[in-house]
Amino acid sequence: MYKNSLRLRLLSGILSALILLCGATAVGGLFSVSAAETESKLSSAYTNSFEYGKSEASFSQDVCDYLSAGFRSFKTRIDLSSYKIQISDMTDLFLKVLFDNPDIFYVNPSSYSYSSNSNSQIVAFVPKYIFSTSEIPSLENKFEDACNNMTADIHPGWSDSVKAMVLHDNLALNCQYASDEYEADGGKSAPEIFNAYGALVNGRAVCQGYALAYNYLLSKVGIKASMVVSNSMNHAWSLVEINGKYYHTDTTWDDPTYDILGNVSHKFLLKSDDAMLNSSYRSHYDWIAADSADSTDFDDYFWDNINTKIYYADGKYYYISNLSENSDKGNILVFDGTDQKSLLSIPEVWYANSQHTSYWVNKFARISVCGNSIYYNTSDTIYSVNIDGTNKKAVYTLSANEAEKGSIYGMMLDKDGYFCISQSDTPNNKMSNYKISAMHIYTKTNTLGLNGDVDGNGEISIIDATVLQMYIAKLSSLNDMQISFSDTDADGSVNITDATAIQTICAKLQ
Repeated sequence: MYKNSLRLRLLSGILSALILLCGATAVGGLFSVSAAETESKLSSAYTNSFEYGKSEASFSQDVCDYLSAGFRSFKTRIDLSSYKIQISDMTDLFLKVLFDNPDIFYVNPSSYSYSSNSNSQIVAFVPKYIFSTSEIPSLENKFEDACNNMTADIHPGWSDSVKAMVLHDNLALNCQYASDEYEADGGKSAPEIFNAYGALVNGRAVCQGYALAYNYLLSKVGIKASMVVSNSMNHAWSLVEINGKYYHTDTTWDDPTYDILGNVSHKFLLKSDDAMLNSSYRSHYDWIAADSADSTDFDDYFWDNINTKIYYADGKYYYISNLSENSDKGNILVFDGTDQKSLLSIPEVWYANSQHTSYWVNKFARISVCGNSIYYNTSDTIYSVNIDGTNKKAVYTLSANEAEKGSIYGMMLDKDGYFCISQSDTPNNKMSNYKISAMHIYTKTNTLGLNGDVDGNGEISIIDATVLQMYIAKLSSLNDMQISFSDTDADGSVNITDATAIQTICAKLQ
């Protein structure tokens, strides 16, 4: 169902044409004269034929910090004369700083200007800003808000591999590959598709934007990551460090085109060098990375053939097996790190024609978890089931008019608590996405789920306030999910303020 030929065509030339390539072309225009020696005319450098990393070892942290500080101060001219950077090395240094600082999204990565001396050393660096300096502070606030939304459901006690998985899924499910913008003019009118802002705020990016966004999200939860680039592939992805070991993660290729709500692959999540080189699905090759990824800890892992979001709570993973090659196809599954079991079978099929004479071999059920309820879809209905697999019930069925738009191939909860679905007459076509206004299970201010529903019974009552008060008084315990839904103000702690807020909600419901 994945449009591989389209993705390969779209990826072709992204890095070589715009971002990850270099070469300098002299242009006219006087700049300024150095007090020490004659400074050249202003020249421009464009990123073409660049192999990232060829000079990285020669750059001190001091010059990287100095250059990044200049960007953060929105300087229009940065004096580099004391660092004696060769013209041939400037693009390496420039991209290293941008790759290491994804939050500097407002600097144009595809070109810059500079002046040099008679020794071919950079005297001054002149960045180009994508946005006006007056609007950058407000954009930075939007950027950080988007990052906080992406990391809101991360628990500090989780392992780094779980955190990496959750952020991988969150990014892939909330960003679309920016094929329209790139095909229109190579991204010139939408340069944000090449940075983390495009991925996290606009929800549209190409591979470089995906990788920068993922690396930044990981940094927010204490995980180190760096860029991996392949000039031969015209592609970029991430190298993630977990417990002193390195793993590749390609969030772009794990976000299939066309975009389907709730659909995310895990084929390239935390993989070794060998797994990336020899993947039976699609191989990676000729890359430049800061370290080798020798560990095979996740090369043959439970998530390899899972194409739904994977939810994690209390040491267990919840997901749906859809693909025909899986022996457990058509099941909602739970995995505790050792054993996997089925919570519920999904017998329904997705018919390939209106006569219902043939059907697709894969299933297209997606999963959302809220409180103690699992929600999933069939071709025309959204169901809920308790977290233990009991009490299945239909909560929404397409009307006759809605069904004319096609089958449901995607489903997920948006950040405001509304169910959204992807519909089409075939899984191979571009989807139409709709918000079901009648399906709303929590308010915008309660973004973690049905906040206040501490006991997970689907409603907020004075019992929830009592249960929370007992926990605060250390008379009882709560699991991870219950703690999440107890934190009504999302400040990262559970206290008497949250219990009071639940009582206030109960008073308004009466």
